[in-house]
Amino acid sequence: ASCLLLFIALWTGIPKLGKKPDTVLENTNEAVSLHSLPDGSRAFLRKGASLSYDNDFNSGSRTVSLVGEAYFDVTRDEASPFVVLTPHTKVKVLGTSFNVRSGDNTQVVLEKGKVALCDSEDRQVAELLPGNMATVSDGGRITLSAVQTSDYTKWRYNYRIYESCSFDDFVFMAEDRFGVRFVYDPSKFR
Repeated sequence: ASCLLLFIALWTGIPKLGKKPDTVLENTNEAVSLHSLPDGSRAFLRKGASLSYDNDFNSGSRTVSLVGEAYFDVTRDEASPFVVLTPHTKVKVLGTSFNVRSGDNTQVVLEKGKVALCDSEDRQVAELLPGNMATVSDGGRITLSAVQTSDYTKWRYNYRIYESCSFDDFVFMAEDRFGVRFVYDPSKFR
């Protein structure tokens, strides 16, 4: 079928891998860093994100652990599912394009394919289509909404669009993006 299923099973946390991962990819300085994985999949890591996986990544199961935000363009391989572990979810795909952000909750935005949300017993509880977003809270509550996917995925191209934000918010975002501090009189920019 042209649509792919993405299974999200709720977990209480990231499982212990038993040993330190063999490869850790981190983005500490750049706005966006692009990494090619051993299977040909691509991961765009947002500043502050890290991705880890073991040397046996491409044999049987392609499992990565994510802290922060990443956009994945997964190479299709039906025999070897691609799995992203976050503190709130387990995201399992065969090949698709999606964004995952983990933090206080986990947010999955689907750009291509078909997504099924499943509970911890693999029972399907909802389905996502391209243009949908699922937010999974710390308690396992799932919220579904329709979104403009580019609003959540354009960061991987290092695009910034500041629409309907205050000047103070813009300054804060620019300081964070460029790692600088602006000195100005806020009262002159109201």
